[in-house]
Amino acid sequence: MTFLPLAFAVEQPPYVPIENITLNCGASSDSNGPDGRFWAGDDNGSKFGPNIESSSLSYKADRRGTVDTVPYMTARVSSSEFTYRFNVTQGKKFVRLYFHPASYGNFDQAKAYFSVKTGSFTLLRNFSALLVAQSLGVESFVREYCLDIEENQVLDLIFTPSASNDTYYAFINGIEIVSMPPQLYNLSSPTVETGLRFIGQRSTALETVYRLNVGGRTILPVNDSGMLFRQWSEDFSYVLTDHSYVSANLSVLIKYSKIPSYTAPEEVYRTARSMGPNHTYNKLHNLTWGLPVDSGFTYMVRLHFCEMHDFTDIIPGKRLSQESEDDYGDDDENPVSDSTIDDYHVLFTSGSGSMNIGR
Repeated sequence: MTFLPLAFAVEQPPYVPIENITLNCGASSDSNGPDGRFWAGDDNGSKFGPNIESSSLSYKADRRGTVDTVPYMTARVSSSEFTYRFNVTQGKKFVRLYFHPASYGNFDQAKAYFSVKTGSFTLLRNFSALLVAQSLGVESFVREYCLDIEENQVLDLIFTPSASNDTYYAFINGIEIVSMPPQLYNLSSPTVETGLRFIGQRSTALETVYRLNVGGRTILPVNDSGMLFRQWSEDFSYVLTDHSYVSANLSVLIKYSKIPSYTAPEEVYRTARSMGPNHTYNKLHNLTWGLPVDSGFTYMVRLHFCEMHDFTDIIPGKRLSQESEDDYGDDDENPVSDSTIDDYHVLFTSGSGSMNIGR
């Protein structure tokens, strides 16, 4: 199975989000992140600061470790409920919450249990950033959501500690809000006549669980298409198949003729994973990814495809290194891919703690 490109017969103008808000919570001044993006401080009279009626304080983390200074080394912390209010336009938004579990002032990181709500949706319930970070083996992480904001609706993010006394507290390091193209998650396709019907209904919100660049390296948010600032992680940790081929054509020109270019960056469509050229072996084996998930939820699975005629097979299962990218990146002919691409959506309710996707 190969995950790859998409396109429009007439070239479309690039998407520019109406809202592109990045808030460095607890910071007293504006600053730039390591990728050059601007982050506004919320502790200097910012219009995006927490509700003045909320009892919250700004703190610096007790240690840095390997995390980026912005937005992870300052935080908004409180043992009582506090609210951020954003006056945004109508439409779909990416909402990203940034967490670095550390000790802030006299607050013990093990006591950070809280919920986050917006409108009728509970984004996090009795949430411990420390436990999540420990389970992932990281010092910081991001939670990403897709919300649909109605006309004249205010986007409130309400942080509530799990107990009303001083035992537990809530904190947040950074908040990002980026407007989404209206059709990003409800495109029509040959497999779905009117797109995913539950996407776009204001009674439903999405949380991103995985976004994988199959066969390729991690694509950082600043390199995403359409100024949507999504991160595409490499898939090597999730592949269950013992023998698979990583293929790449890093010089091919990706033609977007059926879907907008903001659907995914070109780099996603220049790498692929397959079972190799042996048709007999292919018929006897599956290409499978194992993705741990929470049971009891309905999941959307989007597969990206691109018809490539000029892939180069690399060593089976090998990561695409910078050296190998250099080897395949200097094709003077710059062929154009034959992008007859379909966008597939699969909805199902998981009954276990693991989702396997395979061919």
